[in-house]
Amino acid sequence: MHNEEDMKLINDVVADGIFHAEIDAMLSRALENTGYAGVEIRDTTKGYEMVIHCARADEAVGEQGKGIKELKLLIQQRYGIKPSELDMFVTRVEKRGLSAPIQCEGLKQKLLAGLPVRRACNGTMRFIMEAGAAGCQVIVSGKIRGQRARSMKFTEGHMIHAGQPGKDFVERTVKHVLLRQGVLGIKIKIMKKPESLDSGLVMPDRVIVYDGKKIDENIPEGIPRTVCYVKRED
Repeated sequence: MHNEEDMKLINDVVADGIFHAEIDAMLSRALENTGYAGVEIRDTTKGYEMVIHCARADEAVGEQGKGIKELKLLIQQRYGIKPSELDMFVTRVEKRGLSAPIQCEGLKQKLLAGLPVRRACNGTMRFIMEAGAAGCQVIVSGKIRGQRARSMKFTEGHMIHAGQPGKDFVERTVKHVLLRQGVLGIKIKIMKKPESLDSGLVMPDRVIVYDGKKIDENIPEGIPRTVCYVKRED
C-alpha cells in the first residue's frame, strides 16, 4: 500500500503528464500548418516556460507576435495561469528531415492531395535519408485501396525497435488522415545517428579498434564507459 506522500507524488506525476499531453494536442491543432514538431515545458521559479518547435517559426509567431500572444492567452485562460507565470518561445527546427512530426505532417498533406501511397512514402523516406538519418520506417494502414483495410510498411536503413537505444535514438509519430474512403493511420519512425545528437550517447554495441602499440591496457580517461575498446592483435 502507498502512503500519503507516495500517492501525492504519483498524482503530481500523472497531472504533469496530462498537462503536457493536453498542451501538445492543442498546439498540434493550432499550429498544424506551420510544421509543428513538439513542445518543451519547463518548470521555473516563477511558473512555466514553453518552447515550441516549428518548421516555419515566423508563421507560428504571426505578424507582430499576434499568433504567439493568442496561444499564450488561451493557455492562461484554460489553466488559470497568471501572465507573469508563463513564458512562451518559438524556435525553428533546423533539420526538418530528422523530425518525425514534420515528416508525418508532410506525408499527411501528400495523401490529402491525392498522391499514391507508395509514391508519397518513398518520397518521404528519400528526404529523411538524405537528411542524414541512420534509418526510417513508414507504416500506412487503413482503406488504402478498395473496401478491405490493410497496411503497407516501408523501411530503409538501420532501425532499432526495442531496448533503451530504441528510446534514445528513435523518434516516433502517429497521425491520422481523413479521406473520402475512410481514415488512414500514419506512423513514422526515424533513427538518428549518435553523432547528430547533443546528448553524447553512443550505441551500446559500438566497438572501436585501436592499434595495440599505441594505447595501454587501461581505458583512457574521459572516455564513456559504454564504449568497448578492443586491442588489435598483430
